[in-house]
Amino acid sequence: MRLSRELHDVAGHKLTALKLNLRGLARRLDDENAAEVRNAEELATDLLNDLRSVVRHLRATEGIELDASLRELARPFPRPQLNLHLDEQVRVARADQAEAMLRVVQESLTNAARHGPARTLHVHLSRQRNRLVLRVEDDGRVVGQVQPGNGLTGMRERLAELNGSFEVMKSDLGGLKLIATFPTELH
Repeated sequence: MRLSRELHDVAGHKLTALKLNLRGLARRLDDENAAEVRNAEELATDLLNDLRSVVRHLRATEGIELDASLRELARPFPRPQLNLHLDEQVRVARADQAEAMLRVVQESLTNAARHGPARTLHVHLSRQRNRLVLRVEDDGRVVGQVQPGNGLTGMRERLAELNGSFEVMKSDLGGLKLIATFPTELH
């Protein structure tokens, strides 16, 4: 809700001012130059309409529907099967955190399908004190020591930017286990 208000109040206000300034400028120019400015005004109008649509969507859904988004990520994969458990009391209010969670699960699905061969990917999101904890574990087969590649390294970097943490280890199920944590307080 905070994001939708900020988008409406700040970006919407400035886009409206931009449109009015472009319209005024177009009136003072010759036909050829005025046409270019009117094109810019049309782009500003389109962007304002897109922004209003996003604000309406954010207000209607109150953010990202994490459950549906995670299931949609898993849908195209023949394996592993997604076993998803999101604690009912957990709410991910920050879009950047929800996006990072989606990327962690996406990378886990890809790794489990490609390197596994995992049959099941277990995803659990819970709250522990002032942290959101995302645990992702597959039943594939990890041989030797876990060597993070570009995808897992990118996940670690993404979580560090959000004041989170990221651990990668062998799973008790034989595959890979990832634990991502995020602060619940807003900064």
